[in-house]
Amino acid sequence: DFAASREVCDQFKTSTLPAVMLGLVKLTSVLPYKIAEDTVYQTFQRHSLVFSNVPGPDRPVTFAGAEIDEVQMVYPNLITQVGMLTYKGDCTVNFVADETVADARKLAACYWEELQATAAFYKVEL
Repeated sequence: DFAASREVCDQFKTSTLPAVMLGLVKLTSVLPYKIAEDTVYQTFQRHSLVFSNVPGPDRPVTFAGAEIDEVQMVYPNLITQVGMLTYKGDCTVNFVADETVADARKLAACYWEELQATAAFYKVEL
C-alpha cells in the first residue's frame, strides 16, 4: 500500500545508499568506455521499467519573457520509462516505451485505472 511504499522510500532517502550510488555513477564516467557501457547495459538488463518523479515549481515560471503553460518530461531510455512531473499544481505523466517491448498506450491506460482506484480508496480527487 501507499504508506508502506512511502516508508521504504523515506528509509532509502535517509540511508547511505544514495551517496554510494552517486559515487558509482561518478566512477563510470572515468572508466574506459567499454567497461562503462557494459556496466550500464548489465544494470538496465536487470530492470523492466524506470520511474522518475520530479517535483517542479508550484508557481508559474517564464522563459524568454513568456509564461510557461505546461511542462512535460520525455526521457528516452534503454528500457520503458515513466516520467511524472508537477508544475503549478498540475501533474503530467509520460510513458516512453519501445513498441517491441511494451505497449505504452496500454501501460498508460492500466496506470490511469490503478491511479483512479487508489484515489477512490483514499478519497482523493484527481
